[in-house]
Amino acid sequence: MLTIPHSLFSLPSLEVWWPDEPESVLALLNQRPLITVHGCPDDTALSLDEYAFRRKSAATVLFDLTVPAVDLWKGQRRKCRQDINKALKRGPDIVLNGDTGAVFRLINDHIRRKRYRPPLSKAEWDGILSHGDVFSIWCEGVLISGHAVLVDAPTRARATIGGEIDRADKRFFGVIGPMNRLLHWHEMNYYKHCGVRHYDFGGVVLDPASPMYDISRFKLSFGGELVAENVLQLWRGALGRRVMRQLAARNVTRQMFHSVVRVGGRFGSIRADHEEVKDGPSQGGMALGPSHEPPASAMPDIRLFGSSSSLKDQVGNTGASSKSMWTVDATRPD
Repeated sequence: MLTIPHSLFSLPSLEVWWPDEPESVLALLNQRPLITVHGCPDDTALSLDEYAFRRKSAATVLFDLTVPAVDLWKGQRRKCRQDINKALKRGPDIVLNGDTGAVFRLINDHIRRKRYRPPLSKAEWDGILSHGDVFSIWCEGVLISGHAVLVDAPTRARATIGGEIDRADKRFFGVIGPMNRLLHWHEMNYYKHCGVRHYDFGGVVLDPASPMYDISRFKLSFGGELVAENVLQLWRGALGRRVMRQLAARNVTRQMFHSVVRVGGRFGSIRADHEEVKDGPSQGGMALGPSHEPPASAMPDIRLFGSSSSLKDQVGNTGASSKSMWTVDATRPD
């Protein structure tokens, strides 16, 4: 379980990722009045319902890193594998926890172009750095793409946020997207090498009318298992919780109205990121099943640049570039 200090509604709060048990979360309510819980399984969410003023079922894509690397490779769609091979031909360098300031600026430049969320604050970035890793891919001395990954070893590593240079850059026309794919593929293999059991690709939106749907399609092209988990917001005091439930209900009504307008007056299909305002205990998310793809061609011999030291030494290390490398070979047993 990860616990990250946060500020919400101008109040000191905590973000909790992948709680072990409800008691460990409830103990934190004695420290902060407001807690946001991410990646919460149904049984834990049910136990926390009494303290929740908001609950959301959010889909994510999980990859089982305990399987052989060749199985991860075969699980990708053909376009995904082709892009990775295309990026490899340019001979890029992949760096772990090096020049994180440049990655921070790249991600915020990407956010400003896409306008899908407010820019990352320095406090948000520092929170990620203190609980995870930063990966970047460089070509001809230019930073192409960067990702921040939250790590709760040995359970899960989650791709939290990322960015890339403008795809209009003629120097790297046609390879920026493939470089981004290669970076994700590297991360999966790095955490597999470190003994982490799951790579979490982050949230996906299943509504085709959503502006985030194209990003979801990109994530799903890697294969993996589509799973819905719970996000809860908890408030310690009963009176404050009642007020927060009322405010949350107004917000949900406004979101539903915007959804109707966005799809031309028609409700879209039921989404896995359905939000629920708490008015008492209820049931939560469900597993949505694995994605399937025809058999893949042989996985190439890929040089993956990363640290050879232990994951424990790497998490939170924001100063050192990666120097060593290891090889994933489809012709050998994993």
